[in-house]
Amino acid sequence: LVYSTVYTLLDGNLLLVFTSKTSMVLPDVPIDESNIQSILKSLKPNKVHGWDSISIRMVQICGDSIIVPLCIIYKNCILEGIFPSV
Repeated sequence: LVYSTVYTLLDGNLLLVFTSKTSMVLPDVPIDESNIQSILKSLKPNKVHGWDSISIRMVQICGDSIIVPLCIIYKNCILEGIFPSV
């Protein structure tokens, strides 16, 4: 079977075989204000905006005032396992 090389039978369900590429788990990923600040600065301002129509340039202009709220939101998403849908 073709699927037997890709999928593994587990409790009657066919699942992809998952091989971990790191020992880190999501709650261990460091999220702090300096990480967010460096990511905001590294964004290319001429790229197209996302679904929310907020331009990258606007995010960078507001950068210092949104770093703390973004950090709180990201940490809570990871801790609670709840992520906003688009």
